[in-house]
Amino acid sequence: MSVRCDVWWATPSTTGRHHSQGPHDGPAGPAGLPALTRLLEPVERRRAARLVGGARAGFVTARALLRLLLAPAVGVAPHELRLDTTCPRCGGDHGKPRLPGPAAVEFSLAHTAGQVVVAVSTGPPVGVDVEALARLTDQDAAGLLSTAELGELGELPATARRAALAVWWTRKEAVLKATGEGLAVPPETIQVTGPKLPAALLTWPGPAPPPAVTLADLHPSPAFVASVAVMGPGPLTVVEHDGDALLASSAGNVAHARTA
Repeated sequence: MSVRCDVWWATPSTTGRHHSQGPHDGPAGPAGLPALTRLLEPVERRRAARLVGGARAGFVTARALLRLLLAPAVGVAPHELRLDTTCPRCGGDHGKPRLPGPAAVEFSLAHTAGQVVVAVSTGPPVGVDVEALARLTDQDAAGLLSTAELGELGELPATARRAALAVWWTRKEAVLKATGEGLAVPPETIQVTGPKLPAALLTWPGPAPPPAVTLADLHPSPAFVASVAVMGPGPLTVVEHDGDALLASSAGNVAHARTA
């Protein structure tokens, strides 16, 4: 049975109002960070207040976009949506957001310098990751790639290594998010296909076979690389959307959102 995953792209907001310039192909312009912050729960606002600069803009934009996507399915206003962000390991408020109770909707979100992505599925658990090419260096590979992958990376021309590393990285992060393991499983202990092959999980640490997971590469703007993973054998249908347009169309409602 085919699984559908909807992926929404947006540009982190930093100023007064939001307007769109097309599907994730350039700066989305002023997006209204104060207005978007009013969509968040108090626990999210406290976390946002601890962040600065682009990290704060990415966090707030991602959480606001997520709320705009989930609220219609739950039947509440975006600012009334309750998300559980409890970390299962330490009990802090920085855990992966999830809807309380049985999950009718699965979702994952990620942000990096200049790009936000939210993936939503009505089926199995999903994981998504995006990385900015400008942030990566060869030194990042040591803690991310297996010995075999490091060898493969070293055989590539120097000009191709940054993009290749981003492919390995985002594929692994997407898998670890979908499985729920996160950084509990060191990325270098799993193997995924390299940039010349279709996205797939190859090996998993320990004697157990790799979990059944379907991977797909995404299509952000050229400065970024991204992947999505969904639990299960597939087939997987991915539909990508302009989240900037959604934020822009919701700007009026966002501005009048009730402060919790």
